[in-house]
Amino acid sequence: MLVRIVSKIFHRKFRQPLEYYIFDGQKKEIKEFAGLYREILKNLYKLDGNLFLNELKYKVSIKTDPDEYGKMSYDKLDEIYYFGTNFSNAEKLDKAKYALEIFGLEDDLMIKYAG
Repeated sequence: MLVRIVSKIFHRKFRQPLEYYIFDGQKKEIKEFAGLYREILKNLYKLDGNLFLNELKYKVSIKTDPDEYGKMSYDKLDEIYYFGTNFSNAEKLDKAKYALEIFGLEDDLMIKYAG
């Protein structure tokens, strides 16, 4: 079953593995929400870094010094910026949905659950 991100079904099973997602016309195989979250944020940053930084800085915990995260996990956006990844699957999905809405792309993400 393919599910749009805006659907209530999307939030139904956070622990159910993913088979793939389609975003920006490209299909990518991915098994976990953490990977989906990372990919979506990195893609949006590449689309418009200024919009991303201005609108999402606090929502996705963007920092320039990785030491500021302490024991929290983080990932790299580019050579300067990092974003927090130490969130529950529900939080990651909410943040990804919010980010997609900011870019007007909330209907452009489709997810296929495994099984």
